[in-house]
Amino acid sequence: IRMEVAKDLYHVKADYIWLEQSILNLLLNAVQASSPDSEVVIRCYNTEVQDPRTFCAGCYVPSKQQLGTGAYLVIEVEDHGSGISPETLPKIFEQFFTTKTGEKNSGIGLANVLNIVEAAHGHICVCSKVNQGTTFRILLPQV
Repeated sequence: IRMEVAKDLYHVKADYIWLEQSILNLLLNAVQASSPDSEVVIRCYNTEVQDPRTFCAGCYVPSKQQLGTGAYLVIEVEDHGSGISPETLPKIFEQFFTTKTGEKNSGIGLANVLNIVEAAHGHICVCSKVNQGTTFRILLPQV
C-alpha cells in the first residue's frame, strides 16, 4: 500500500469515523481485487472543479446529486487488479449486491460508502477497466 498525501489539505465537514470506514472499505476491496504482489495507492489532494462534466468523465457516477464547481478534497483508492465489468459497475453501490462468495461478504460496504459520502455533501465516481484495475474517487467540498 502506497500513500500519496499532499500538504495543506482542505478542511471538510464529515464524520471522521464514517469517512475512515469508507476508506478502509475501499482499501479492503482494492486489496482483495489485486494480486499479492500488486500495489494499492491511496491519494489525498486538493482540486478545483471548474467543469463538473469533465472531472469524472468516462467514470461511473452513482450519485443523484450533481457535482458543482468549487474547491474539493479528493481521496482516491486505486488498484491494478481485476477491474469491474461495464455490466456490473452500475450495480456495485446497490445494497446487498456482491460479487464475492463466502459468509463474510454482506454486500453493504459500497452502499455504505455512497451513503457516507453523500451525507458529507460529497461525490464519488469509479473508473474501472477489466484486468487493468479500478480507481474510486471521493470528492468532499471544502469548508
